[in-house]
Amino acid sequence: MNPFFFGSSERPLYGVHHPPKGKDVRGEGVVLCYPMGQEYMRAHRAFRQLANLLVRRGFHVFRFDYFGTGDSAGASEDGSLAQWLQDVGSAIEEFRDNAALRSVSLVGLRLGAALAALAASARSDIEKLVLWDPVVRGPSYLAELLAASKSPAARQGSPSGTIGVLGFPLTPAMRDELVQLDLLRLEKLAAREIEIVVSSERPEWNELHAALVSRGHPARLACIPSGGNWNEVDNFGSALLPQELIQGIVARFEREAS
Repeated sequence: MNPFFFGSSERPLYGVHHPPKGKDVRGEGVVLCYPMGQEYMRAHRAFRQLANLLVRRGFHVFRFDYFGTGDSAGASEDGSLAQWLQDVGSAIEEFRDNAALRSVSLVGLRLGAALAALAASARSDIEKLVLWDPVVRGPSYLAELLAASKSPAARQGSPSGTIGVLGFPLTPAMRDELVQLDLLRLEKLAAREIEIVVSSERPEWNELHAALVSRGHPARLACIPSGGNWNEVDNFGSALLPQELIQGIVARFEREAS
């Protein structure tokens, strides 16, 4: 595991390169795109396990924190979807150069899946795109966040200024960006394979799959039932570790590499 900072000196980002282990080393890399806020906290252990399983199968893996999150520079209030989308691009380029890769794939969870999809829509060099419980429509996700806030105005859907959601700030600028987010409007996704892997049945995930297929994209949808809610705090700690779903994602990379 090789941690380092990358990006510009004004906005350094923290990343971790997990080199492959074992005899079957591939020139293939996987960038993991975190969700935001409380979901980032609950997903951290799952991403670590996913990275460990992939490196044992010969893949390079790169985890990183967006600007204003985790160990990257910037305050929490500085985060924005536009900036984070740039960060995904910076992570891909850094990873390619650092590990001398033949190909790069993206795995994103929740809002990270939306960012991965947006990044893939602007590039032509993504091998596989895995959307894990993706946020499909920003307004619906924003409604979930507002419902989780302790602010009465937020719960009524009419907050002003920055509000707290489960210990993380949600700024007016971020709310405006989320209102504009809609993966169903994506016209182009150049990834060779698109996998939508979900933990439950939701109409929005079926709609996303249908929209991608209707536009000729090689998309597949798989439901691997897993309990728990990413966007909550429970009495048993903040981590969620859906073992079968994580194994299912790994299996999709093994299938393509075999």
